[in-house]
Amino acid sequence: MNRPFQHVTPDRLQIREGGGCISAFGLPFFGAGVFLFLTLVGIVPVSNADELPGWAWPFLVLMAIAFTAAGGVLVFGRSWTTIDGAQRQVIKQLGLLVPLRERVQSLDGYTSVTLGFLQGDSDTVDKFPIALTGPAGPDLTVCTPTDYAQARECAKTVAAHLQLEIEDATTDHPVRVTASQLDVPFRQRVRQEGTLRDDTIRPADARSHVTQEMGQVRIVIPPRPMRPLVLATTLIPTAILFAVVPSLATFFRHRTRRMPLAGSFSDSWFYSSASCRSARSAARF
Repeated sequence: MNRPFQHVTPDRLQIREGGGCISAFGLPFFGAGVFLFLTLVGIVPVSNADELPGWAWPFLVLMAIAFTAAGGVLVFGRSWTTIDGAQRQVIKQLGLLVPLRERVQSLDGYTSVTLGFLQGDSDTVDKFPIALTGPAGPDLTVCTPTDYAQARECAKTVAAHLQLEIEDATTDHPVRVTASQLDVPFRQRVRQEGTLRDDTIRPADARSHVTQEMGQVRIVIPPRPMRPLVLATTLIPTAILFAVVPSLATFFRHRTRRMPLAGSFSDSWFYSSASCRSARSAARF
């Protein structure tokens, strides 16, 4: 696999950007611009040219220029960044297949190589810019790969070429290591540096307890303390329940006692009505 960065000389590291997928993406725009130019000069005939209004032709000229320029930059645009370790300078070149513009910047004041992360959205991809940083002055961006593995390898090569440290800022906790330690696993790197000490300061608000015995680590996490607001929220339904249950019990108890009285009253009313009907029937005869 051809890498976009390589040593052209022992003292010069060159990084190339452009081409590849970007060229494929810009090819339709460049083709559309060329087609519009061919239409304007009459090579591609337009059947209803006489029906077009006067303002349509200047508009087509602007569209042809825009599509051709944008597509041409994407298809043929290239950039070369040469890091000269002997001269202590960075040479950035821009052009279309060949360099057309050049800018030289000194490496004095830069003390580390930073590997960053720029999150993309629905229209852009994630980027991993590689820059030279120092205590004073702005950062000098070397390249901006879109692949993390490639960006990591490029940052390692740049740091080794300039004999600088690498600051991996792709996470929330930047880590500064040397180029030779970048591929070393974190656990092994910690053991080599001896950064795990027993006198580590315990956070003031820490609730868990960590103990290490016989080669085993034990972590005890106590339950979260009950807050007053949560306790009050829990007690309110309980209080309502205790207040309503006695009233409901009294209501059902009185209802049960009244049921027999209502039954005897209905029975006496039924028998008295039957007696009246019998007396009326006897009077008729």
